[in-house]
Amino acid sequence: MSRDEKWLLGGVLLFVSFSLIIWWGIKYSLFQSTFLSSQVEEFLNQTFIHMGIGEENIAEKFSEEKEGKIVIYETIIIPRSKEFVEKLSRRLKQAHFSVSLQKEGGIFILSVGKGSFKTHIIKFKSREKSSLSTTKKPFLAVVIDDIGYGGEGDRLVLTLPSEVTLSFLPPHSLCRETFSPG
Repeated sequence: MSRDEKWLLGGVLLFVSFSLIIWWGIKYSLFQSTFLSSQVEEFLNQTFIHMGIGEENIAEKFSEEKEGKIVIYETIIIPRSKEFVEKLSRRLKQAHFSVSLQKEGGIFILSVGKGSFKTHIIKFKSREKSSLSTTKKPFLAVVIDDIGYGGEGDRLVLTLPSEVTLSFLPPHSLCRETFSPG
């Protein structure tokens, strides 16, 4: 093998090595935040079920990309919010999640995550038990998949009535261009 071939082989090996290290770092960091989000989500769902909160109590749920990580936002309608939120906060702390609780007007806002990374921001609005049972109405959810990548489908989605809630995951640069407010 000639000297030039050795240099070329060394350069290729160096490039492949650095590429694998960069790929592993990106994959690991994405996996960590996704894994953490799913851990918190699973714990919250099980705890909500155990505490008597079901899907009929969820008024809103969406996700947003923040600093390259997905944060899930929920608004939950519950009776006696203060007691419920304090009990939930204690359970989350016992499970070694970081919890931050604040109150804005009649709404409790609970931020949940691990360390400084928040995976969930949950708003709790209070409603009397009697009104919960009388407001259960059937609803229909329509999921339109594979939008947010540009094209005719995205333009058609924009013509839907304003009462339709759109959610996009994973975030994509064309999605931000097409669906950004303003």
